[in-house]
Formats: sequence, C-alpha cells, structure tokens
Amino acid sequence: MIIDDRLATVLRTPLAGAPGTRTQVRQLIDLLDRQPDSQWTTAHDDALAQLGARLESLPQHDQARIAAEANLRSPRLVAHLAEASPRVAAAALSAARLTDAQWLALIPALSPMARGLLRHRRDMGRDRTSEPARLLARLGVGDSPLPLPDDYEPVAVPPVLRVVGHDSLAPADDTPTPSPALPPRVAEEVQGISAIVRRIEAFRRNRAATAAQILTDSEAARAHPHLPFADGFAPPALTAIDITLDPAGEIVSAEGGAAAML
Repeated sequence: MIIDDRLATVLRTPLAGAPGTRTQVRQLIDLLDRQPDSQWTTAHDDALAQLGARLESLPQHDQARIAAEANLRSPRLVAHLAEASPRVAAAALSAARLTDAQWLALIPALSPMARGLLRHRRDMGRDRTSEPARLLARLGVGDSPLPLPDDYEPVAVPPVLRVVGHDSLAPADDTPTPSPALPPRVAEEVQGISAIVRRIEAFRRNRAATAAQILTDSEAARAHPHLPFADGFAPPALTAIDITLDPAGEIVSAEGGAAAML
C-alpha cells in the first residue's frame, strides 16, 4: 500500500522568509490542483486553508504572478482563489483551464465580482456562443450595449455649414460710437461728482507740491545750519532815520529803527 504524504511534507516544511513562502505556495497549488474531486478529503480542505494564509502573507504582485503562472484545472482551487483580492482573482480566473461543464457548475457559486471578471476571458467575454458565456449573459454579466428595437431607423443629421461672405470680412470701423445722452438730473449729478473729483485731485496735487517744498527747505536747512536762538531771516537794512535838532545842533528826538542807539 502506497501512501501519498507529499502534502503533509510540504506543510511541515518550515518557512524561510518570502522566498520559502513563495516556493511552498507553488507546491501547494500544484498538489491541490492535481487532486480529483472524487478523492478530496478533509486533509485537502486544511491544506487549502493553509494555502490561503500563506498566500495572503505575500505582496499583491507576488500573489497575482503565482496565480497567473498556474494552469488551474481544479474547480475547488479556482473557486478558492476567486474569492481573493480582485487582482489575484482576475489572474486565477484568467489562468483557469476548466471544461464547459465545470464552468457551468462553478459560475453560479461565484461572487458577482468574480463573474464580472470572467467576461475578460476570450472564451466568455467575446465568444457569446459558448454555454458558459450564455450563462453569464443570463446572470446579467456583460458590458455589451442594450439591443436596438426592430423598427429603429438611424436619423442622419445634416452638417451645419456657415457661409462667410465678403461683407463679414470687411475691416471693422474704428470710429467710436457716441454715448447716449443722459437725462438732465443724471447729467447734473455726474457733473457734480466730476467737480468733486477734480477738487480732490487738485488738493492732492497741492499737498504733494507743499510736501515737496517742505522737504526741499528741510534739506537746505540741514546743509546750512543756524546757531541756536538765531533768527531764520536777516534783519532789514537801515536806510533812514528821523531826528529833531535844537538851535544848538543837539538831537532832541529821533524816530526809526536805530532811535534807541542815539
């Protein structure tokens, strides 16, 4: 009596990091894929669960690559991988090599997501004559447009042409268009506002000129400083003085800026 313990041997092998996990996942897929449904036991169910746990420990791109490289012929294994992430499920369903009878038995048990992924297969998405493709169509899976009614007649839409004449190519007139006349009351308000604006602008100009003059005088003062308490302007020149003399020639009275000095 020969006992096949290859599955148990693979499961007992200790994992050696990511490379060892990838190798063990490939070995489990190969062994489970060869197992006929008639000889499937609880040990294979346990191995399938261990396969799922080890597969989930790998990155998504590694999972998808391993599933795409396997030529899956076991409906049980295909159904298990179809419940994984969309990326892994798409790779597994694309690599599956099942017969039409196996697909017909498997498709109703698949999730809506997995059924939708099947339409990307060439034997189901484009070839609508196969039994699995017709089953998918009956289940509402497909991306084809709705059928047109029998009495549908396409309506031709005439093209819209724009005829451009010579008049439309004439140069534009640059003459300004006169503004419409305003009502008297509105015109008075506009004139009043314009006058206010002009006065404000004149005030700003005068203020700017005054500020500039003050700045110029300040600069000149800094260039020629005065002594403390000195007047800012020179005293006027003495040009005349009024005096009154007596017969002896002495000054009796004086008027003018220098009278105090006499």
